[in-house]
Amino acid sequence: AYTVDQQYLEGDINLSDIQSQKIFDYFHRDSFIETPVKAKILFSSQGSSDDELIKNMVADIDLESGQGTLKGLNLESILKNPEDYMNPWNLKVPLVNNPDEQMAFNKIKLVGKIKNELLTIQQGIINSSAVDFKTKEGEANFQLASDYLYVPGVIETKVPLKVKKGLVTVQVKKATLPILIEGKLSDLKAQLDVGTLVVPSLNR
Repeated sequence: AYTVDQQYLEGDINLSDIQSQKIFDYFHRDSFIETPVKAKILFSSQGSSDDELIKNMVADIDLESGQGTLKGLNLESILKNPEDYMNPWNLKVPLVNNPDEQMAFNKIKLVGKIKNELLTIQQGIINSSAVDFKTKEGEANFQLASDYLYVPGVIETKVPLKVKKGLVTVQVKKATLPILIEGKLSDLKAQLDVGTLVVPSLNR
C-alpha cells in the first residue's frame, strides 16, 4: 500500500513470489538474479519526477529468495584459481562479469537501507552448492548514482580447492576466505585477504 500527497510519496510493500525484475524496475535497473523473491520494503520520498523520487528515496529493504540464478557473476569461479586473487601488492583482479556468466544458488538474502542514493547493506547472503558468501555487517554498500559496489565479505568453501604458493600446491578441503569485491557493476574486481586466511583442514 502507498499514498501520494502532492509531491510526497510513502508506503510499504509486502509481497511473496514476485519476479525480481519488477522490484528492480522501480530503480530503472536490470535484475541480476532470476528467481521469485519475498520483499518487504518500507519507503518514503518526495519529488515531481521519477528521477527525483528515486534520488530522494529513504527505504528499509528486506529481500529473500530460494533457488535461482545469479546473472553476470560467478563467485564459484574464484575457486578455480584462488591464487590469482591473493596478490601480495594489494592489487585487485577483475571478476568474470558478463551477461553470459551465471551461478546457480540455493538462497539469497539482502537486508539494507537506502538514503541519499546510498544502499547500505546490513546483511547480504548468497548460498550455493559450492560456496557460502556473506557480507560484513553494515560495511557493504552500493552507490545508486554511480553504480559503484563496495562489498567486504567472507567466502566459505564447500568443495576442495587447490592453492599454489610458489612451487608448492596445497589442496584445501575447506577454507574461509575474506574477500573484497568492488567497482562499477560493469567492471567488478575482487581481492582475497591472504593475511587472515583460515584453513580448517589441509591435504598435501
